Amino acid sequence: MATVFGVCRVVVLAMVLVGVVFIVHGMTVVCVLVLCHEFLTLLPQALGLFDLRLLGAVALS
Repeated sequence: MATVFGVCRVVVLAMVLVGVVFIVHGMTVVCVLVLCHEFLTLLPQALGLFDLRLLGAVALS
């Protein structure tokens, strides 16, 4: 009876560990995708602002 309980406990611990690994891996992938998306959406805006400042500086000079 003790061995069955021990085996069940090991299986449950292994399943929990695999679940945690999958959750952490999934969250890491989501975070990377969100950061890439934010970077790709903000980069053109930053470049646009830079271009506007450059044009303004050229127009003022």
